[in-house]
Amino acid sequence: MSTEFASIVRSYFRRKVSKHTLCYFFLFLNACGGGSGEDSLISQNQLPQVNAGNDQLAEAGNQVELVAIATDPDGYINTISWIQTSGDTVQLISPDSVATSFYMPERPESSVLTFFIEVSDNLGGFASDTVSVFHQNSPPQVSFIEHYVVIPGSTVLLTVDATDLDGSIKSYSWQQISGDIVDLSGQDGPEASFVMPALSSLTDIVIEVIVSDNKDLQTIERVRVAYANSRPILEITSPDVVAPRELVEIIGTFEDLDGTVESYSWQQTGGVTLDLSGKDSKILNFIAPDSDGELSFRLEVTDNLGATTVEDFSLIVSGEIQISGEVTFDLVPFHQSRAGLDYDNIKISPARSILVEALDESDTVISATTTDELGRYSLTIDTNKRLQIRVSSRMRNQQYWDVRVADNTESGSLYAGYGDFFIADKNHLERNFHFRSGWSDGHYSDTRAAAPFAILDAVYDASQKFVEVDGTIEFPTLEIYWSEKNTSASGNFSEGDIGTTFYQSDKIYVLGAENGDTDEYDRHVIIHEWGHYFEDNLSRTDSIGGEHGSGDKLDFRVAFGEGWGNAIAAIITDDSLYKDSSGITQQDGFFIDIEDNQISSRGWYNEASIQSIIYDLYDSDGDGVDNISLGLAPLYSVLVSESYRTMPSFTSVYSFIDELKIQRPAQFSEIGDLVRNQNIFGFGPLGEYETNDGGIPSVLPIYRVAEVNDKGISGFCSVVDAGVFNKLGNTIFVNFEVFESGLHQILVTQTEQSNFLVDVDFLIVGSGLPKRKAESSVLGSEELSLNLDNGLYGLAIYAYDGRRDVCFDLKISKVSE
Repeated sequence: MSTEFASIVRSYFRRKVSKHTLCYFFLFLNACGGGSGEDSLISQNQLPQVNAGNDQLAEAGNQVELVAIATDPDGYINTISWIQTSGDTVQLISPDSVATSFYMPERPESSVLTFFIEVSDNLGGFASDTVSVFHQNSPPQVSFIEHYVVIPGSTVLLTVDATDLDGSIKSYSWQQISGDIVDLSGQDGPEASFVMPALSSLTDIVIEVIVSDNKDLQTIERVRVAYANSRPILEITSPDVVAPRELVEIIGTFEDLDGTVESYSWQQTGGVTLDLSGKDSKILNFIAPDSDGELSFRLEVTDNLGATTVEDFSLIVSGEIQISGEVTFDLVPFHQSRAGLDYDNIKISPARSILVEALDESDTVISATTTDELGRYSLTIDTNKRLQIRVSSRMRNQQYWDVRVADNTESGSLYAGYGDFFIADKNHLERNFHFRSGWSDGHYSDTRAAAPFAILDAVYDASQKFVEVDGTIEFPTLEIYWSEKNTSASGNFSEGDIGTTFYQSDKIYVLGAENGDTDEYDRHVIIHEWGHYFEDNLSRTDSIGGEHGSGDKLDFRVAFGEGWGNAIAAIITDDSLYKDSSGITQQDGFFIDIEDNQISSRGWYNEASIQSIIYDLYDSDGDGVDNISLGLAPLYSVLVSESYRTMPSFTSVYSFIDELKIQRPAQFSEIGDLVRNQNIFGFGPLGEYETNDGGIPSVLPIYRVAEVNDKGISGFCSVVDAGVFNKLGNTIFVNFEVFESGLHQILVTQTEQSNFLVDVDFLIVGSGLPKRKAESSVLGSEELSLNLDNGLYGLAIYAYDGRRDVCFDLKISKVSE
């Protein structure tokens, strides 16, 4: 072999050959014998082959795989390329491989997607193929109620909820298939309706709905509506209570909306066995048994199509019956923005804790009760008894109180409302009462029946608030006298000349004459006087009463009593604006702000100072130095405490505050701030070290100190600078202590006797001693001998008819036995 040939062969085998490539080798040899020759190597490429696969059907959203088969007979596949040629654009995954994939659109617009594959071999030959993927449209999905049962005359609402997962809903079509003809409305929407016709047959009504999508693929469903045979509607008219041996009638009333009632069946299910009449009719009759007890019955009715209604009921046989009702009255409020009563906004209020009685024809009380918080009452009465109901102006609670409002111009008779006579049976179970104000056309034109109940309502609020503090409290009987004849003239109480609204000895007198001063709707005024009653009966009061005003300088006993009355009125009403109406048509009057701390002439002698202190101790609104909020309970605790009620000094702001500080040591400082803010500086129950004399130097010290068997004290004077009777300086207060019990003489003499003589009087309190007065008619002196135990005592010395300054001497002696 020549060297040249060998070289050619080596060069050929350097080419890369696929393991599947068929190689051809050609060998050309030159002839021997010196002739010329040429060597050559020739190959022809065969094209690759590709198959894109079969066409496919695919649902929206599904993944589609395209797998092709590609071969090359004389080489290898060099490149592969998938390309989408039509339809909704999708993202091909691995488009340069024989297997590619994509996801069908959620809602395809095109029905078919076409794809093209092209391959090339190692020698540059190409081949291609196409494949189609067709969208497989899903029909609309619908949900609905397949079966209805409806009574005639009712509106039937048919609703279909349709969705299309790979497109949209194009249309709805409702149509009736069978049954009684109906008038369909809303046939081209998702809701259709019709009125169920009157029952003519028991054949169901069938309605078909066709739902089409955007590619006209349809879903067809049917709804079946059946007739419902409504049960008869039953109502029984029966008494709740019947008397023994009473003829009883019970009536059954029926209605059948889609037919007729065919049968009735009454039966007794409980109680004494009775002889029933009319058991198969609408009306049942029987005679009630002799004895008390419960009777039970059942009524069953059946209609023409077999539907039944059953109802059980019962009644009571009793020789007694419950009479109940409601008692209300007109409550006239104050104007919101000005003085006077507002008759245009009368409020109907419940009469609470009011006595209600049943009277027979001889005016004998046969049953009694009281109204509740809502003015409701209930009385137990013998059945078939002729009687009338009386509502009296008496507020009664056997545990807590007994308060009467009577007419002082009519011999103290109670006010009362009487109902008509009636027979106590099942037809008269409720008797209501309403007491009117009598106001009409700008004046009182009718009986002022509401007035006594308005007064009692204010007293109820006051009493109830203290009951909430102390559930064991017991209020003594209280008499309140009101008449529309009660005027501000002073004179004969039986003629209405009471002078003013006031409290005295467990009685309150209330003004009532219109166009002058009426107080029945002035809640602050009523509660103010009730506050005096409270002090007098459950606490202690040494006040001597008399005329007073917020600007007056008063005897400290009066200042405290009136300040307490104003404060408790604000506390009970939770309204610090004290209101009092008066004038023509009750359109005038005055207001006092109980919480006002910036009053003039502040001090221990000013009721305005006292009311401000007490109210600030109670309320929860802080202002200025008011940093304390005790509520009512601590104030009540002071007033009813044994130490306060028996103290050997007179009631005053000093004695009240001293006891409060003892009971509430944690608030000692805050209490002191309130008191000092009213220019009250004294300490202890005697007001020691007080520096505020109210412009009258002789009133200090608050209490002078005397000693038994001493030479006495002299030159202390009753002065009238601030006025007479109950004003600051009219009374001199003395404190003394007994160290040896026994008979003692107290002698007060007038210092100057040359010009005039006065009726000297005095009062003594202390050490378990009931109040004792020395009030003889002797002029110029007063003497009292009495046994005194060891302890402290207080004296109040005054001139009975003091109209000028007068001075006294005092001597206290132990009488030898």
